[in-house]
Amino acid sequence: MKNIIVILILNLTLFSSCKQKEEQVITNNTTEIPVEAVNEKLCFLSVTSRDSIILNVTRNENNITGIFNILPYEKDKKISTFEGTITGNTANVIGKYRAEGMEYEEELVFTIENNKASVKFGEMIEAENGVWKYRDIAKTSATILDKVNCK
Repeated sequence: MKNIIVILILNLTLFSSCKQKEEQVITNNTTEIPVEAVNEKLCFLSVTSRDSIILNVTRNENNITGIFNILPYEKDKKISTFEGTITGNTANVIGKYRAEGMEYEEELVFTIENNKASVKFGEMIEAENGVWKYRDIAKTSATILDKVNCK
């Protein structure tokens, strides 16, 4: 009888120590995954009459990539992919555009806040490196795009 009690106590001790180790491993795994490493994808849209502006962004910490497309109903479309950085809620990127059979690079500045994106439009000049830049960012106007579900 004493042998059975000793065996039962040993089994219970071993069982409880194994369970504590499993819980410890699970706790360690959850703390090792940083939240900032997860890609955040956001999509924005503006439709006026039959014209559309689409902005889809993927943010990974301070880096941002995506597409920016201007799709007028009866005119040539302007399609671009971009990459750059975002500081706070303001993104400053260089887009690679295709429009009217031409390819070129252009600066794009937009802000994201309150489920909206505000895209800057203004007079552009060609810089020495061939990239089109805003002549004066202070004299730009903004178009507001609403956040939508990404497809």
